[in-house]
Amino acid sequence: MKTKYLNKMFRYLSIIILSALAVIIQSCSECDLVTANYPCNPREATITQFDPRVSAVVNGNDTTIVPVPTYSIQTFLFPSDNSSSGTLANDNRFSQTDTTKEKVVIAQKQFTSSGQQLIAQLVSIHPTNSSLVGDMMVIDVDITAAPPTALLRFYGSLTEFPFTLQSEDASLFCSRIENYRSTDNEFNNIKGKVTDFGKGLTNAVNSSFTTSDIRVMDLSNHDVTYLYSGSIPQSVRDSLLSASASQAVDILVQPGQMYFYHARNGKDFAVLIADINQGTFPPNLKRVTIKFSEIRGSNKTDCNQK
Repeated sequence: MKTKYLNKMFRYLSIIILSALAVIIQSCSECDLVTANYPCNPREATITQFDPRVSAVVNGNDTTIVPVPTYSIQTFLFPSDNSSSGTLANDNRFSQTDTTKEKVVIAQKQFTSSGQQLIAQLVSIHPTNSSLVGDMMVIDVDITAAPPTALLRFYGSLTEFPFTLQSEDASLFCSRIENYRSTDNEFNNIKGKVTDFGKGLTNAVNSSFTTSDIRVMDLSNHDVTYLYSGSIPQSVRDSLLSASASQAVDILVQPGQMYFYHARNGKDFAVLIADINQGTFPPNLKRVTIKFSEIRGSNKTDCNQK
């Protein structure tokens, strides 16, 4: 009886110990990267200014659609893990073979003129923040400014770090992040300041649209090439322009600025505006280079953070 009792107790203890070990092992596998020395993994990406425009070249009876010299439908998508440096995702909604598909619809409204059903559309060569296919798009670059500046459009939410980094040194980039991330209070403080698309930042710029950005389409056959010679009712114009007021928000950046960005994949990144420049050869494409690394809080409570 005593032997059976001891065997039974041993089995119970074994189960308890093994269960505890399983929890510890699982915890370590989930949280092995979330330690006091969470590794910084600096990555770089260079994104070209977005320009989906095309033009029609007429040669006798033949018409060929060609991209403009600065053609680019490139956006940037932040990586889901450290095995990648992100993806230069093309926005394939813009067709290189159709001049009617070089713009996206921001807002639209139907109206009737002389019994004809029409639809007025506010269009742009740039998608709105919420309709980006990637995380970031380069809207404009000004290399004549001192320092050079760029307008960036983000899909996710972001805020600016309260410091700059006038260097592309990877080790300095990592130490600057680690020093700020070293306590949960600082990490959670800046994480709580992010806003959709960076709205409210002092360098946030709302895109402006005018009546020249409005086209009219024949609703009966959805013919974008239809030429409407009549006037667009003022109420329709006002409705489209007012509806678009907050549809596109850009951030005016310059080299050295650092941002905390919550990406569309749910991960948080420290992003340095490393360089703003243009290509060596014509047409001297304009580009923005960023250095970035995923960033998390400093203790185990953040181990399941996505």
